[in-house]
Amino acid sequence: MLLRMILIIVIASAAAAVYQPLAPRFGGATIPPFPDRKALSEVERLRNELSVSQQEMLEMIDYGAVVIDARPAEEFAKAHLDAPLIINIPESHKESHVHKLVPGFRYVIYCSSLTCDAAVHLVQYLAPYGFGEMRIFNPGWAGIVEAGLPTTDGPESDLTGGMFDPAAPPPSMEAPHSIEPPADAADQPSEDSPEENAGATGAAADGAAADGAAADGETP
Repeated sequence: MLLRMILIIVIASAAAAVYQPLAPRFGGATIPPFPDRKALSEVERLRNELSVSQQEMLEMIDYGAVVIDARPAEEFAKAHLDAPLIINIPESHKESHVHKLVPGFRYVIYCSSLTCDAAVHLVQYLAPYGFGEMRIFNPGWAGIVEAGLPTTDGPESDLTGGMFDPAAPPPSMEAPHSIEPPADAADQPSEDSPEENAGATGAAADGAAADGAAADGETP
């Protein structure tokens, strides 16, 4: 019996040693011997603490909250919640979509379903930026469809007013147009400085004196 148990242990250890190096070929990453309970507990904690019900989500939207759809872009393009303010930030490409957010809003995030962690991961990534309060609608897209909430395939909202849109034209750097003088400006008296006016007056007086002297010299 003891030998049989030892043999089973040896076979199991050998199988594990062979499987672990081959695991990436069958799914992407080696499976750890034990789950990361700390990471799992943090995800569950945030999921519970930040959760909002359907009614709470709708009330937030009525008061101006922004909805963030954390699903892939192609799924967002097919259909998403019909909300006045909604943007798409795929959790897998979040770094290239942060510029869509601006401070001062409340945000409610959803992903695919109750089993999806993308919304929680997105909160963890965005929280340090301090954009505003963030909540999670845990039922996700599946819950939206099941509840019969309005959906659309329209474009996402632009919270920045085009500020970060690479396709937006740059602000105009043209110099302001010069103001043309009025047509009758030549007929109007010159607004010269007092010094210039004094000089002109003196020159006119000297000319008058010279004309007077010349007239006296020609008198018989």
